[in-house]
Amino acid sequence: MLEARDVCFSYGAAGRVLDHVSLAVRPGEVVGLTGRSGVGKSTLGRILSGHYRPLSGRVTIDGEPHARGFNPVQYLSQSPAFSVDPRWTVGRVISEAWRPDEAMLRAFGVSEAWYDRYPHEISGGELQRVAVLRALAPGTRYLVADEISAPLDPLTQAQIWMALLAHAQKNGLGMLVISHDRPLLRRIADRILDL
Repeated sequence: MLEARDVCFSYGAAGRVLDHVSLAVRPGEVVGLTGRSGVGKSTLGRILSGHYRPLSGRVTIDGEPHARGFNPVQYLSQSPAFSVDPRWTVGRVISEAWRPDEAMLRAFGVSEAWYDRYPHEISGGELQRVAVLRALAPGTRYLVADEISAPLDPLTQAQIWMALLAHAQKNGLGMLVISHDRPLLRRIADRILDL
């Protein structure tokens, strides 16, 4: 289980963004997280995935803190360009984490024809597919999906969510889905939390 207990976080003089926040995501569970802008949803996602350290409180996986090495909690944002090295080809971006088979490429709509291209040479929707696929390396146990489908067209949104939910169900992947889109969360989440 991925768990945050009494997590507090501050960006300095701006004051606390998170004040004693607790939540848990079980293996195979899809938890929706919503709330107004600025309440700390993305900050909490980054803390859960080890990008930020909490001011106080703790994050554990099966009762243990994050270990060094590959992080089993992967974070995806709505801006995939910020999560890839623009100097790397798409093939290198993906293979940095793992080498997905043809079935995975097909499920997420990633073409091997993109492998020799650079991130700026494919569309935003295509790059988001690449980012999602890279995050699903075999060691990934939890995924924090932060507004990942917000900038995408409806068809791409549907394809990505169908593939992600099928992968999560098959592999027991726990997901925290951060979104302002309550209808989306009602369709995909087992339960929804307001921050």
